[in-house]
Amino acid sequence: MKTFKGIPASGLKIFAVVAMLIETFGLTFIMDLERKGFIHPIGNVIPVNNLFKIGGSAALVVLTLLLAEGFTHTLNLKYYVIRMAVAALMTEFAYDYLMSGGFNSLYQSVLVSYIIALFTLMIVQKIDQGLIVQGDESKNRTKQILGVFLVLVTTLLGMAVSEFFRGDYGCLAIMLVVFFYFFRNKKAAILTGGLIVFAVGHILHGLLDYVPLAILSGQAELLPEVFSFRFAVSFLAKDFSHVAAVIGAIIGLIFASLYNGKKGYQASKIAYYLFFPLHMLLMTVASTFLIVCLM
Repeated sequence: MKTFKGIPASGLKIFAVVAMLIETFGLTFIMDLERKGFIHPIGNVIPVNNLFKIGGSAALVVLTLLLAEGFTHTLNLKYYVIRMAVAALMTEFAYDYLMSGGFNSLYQSVLVSYIIALFTLMIVQKIDQGLIVQGDESKNRTKQILGVFLVLVTTLLGMAVSEFFRGDYGCLAIMLVVFFYFFRNKKAAILTGGLIVFAVGHILHGLLDYVPLAILSGQAELLPEVFSFRFAVSFLAKDFSHVAAVIGAIIGLIFASLYNGKKGYQASKIAYYLFFPLHMLLMTVASTFLIVCLM
């Protein structure tokens, strides 16, 4: 009888692809059918498409782990960043078409957040290698404290840049990538610390989403209210999507904790990056065609 030896990177990619398909199916077919009245909310309260957001957060967790792992082991970091940038450019039109039916400069795909995360990791890695060192605690304690402080500052800057450029998942994506950079080989930390990082990042990203909207709408005076405890509670309680996001994160963290550090079957990298724009575009077009046929 063979013993379970964990999931390789190829297996996690397959899981992420399936999870993304689930989320996009909810954002296209299910949401369009709800808008046209073919599907009704659960208990007349919870939109059915919210359930499919489980796939989005599950995919995010696994993909940020793979991004941190890929960054650590890539032989050509420059090519890795360029490849991600090309994929982000190809995905942007499909993402805009999926989310708003046309060009939308207010929101960018998650690949934009991943690119910012890579640049953040470049700085974090230099700090890690130069200051957060192992050895005599008494000699290295000051360096370690300074290193941790600089990592936190760098992470906060990466979070701010991601929110500024309106990348999908924003600061949450940055937080997860940095977290996995340090703890990707620690299963217990992934399950416990990962959930805490996700919860904090999810709430923070949701609240920060209101900042540019308040400024652009001329309601900057409302910003202190945005960061109040009462607003945070109402933000979490306003729809089921936040609960679905946490459920998805737990599922993703379980799969991430099973990662065995091996590559597994190596499929085409081009096909993998093409999947991002193609599945969004094809499912959006197919959903539109279905609605036209039903009307």
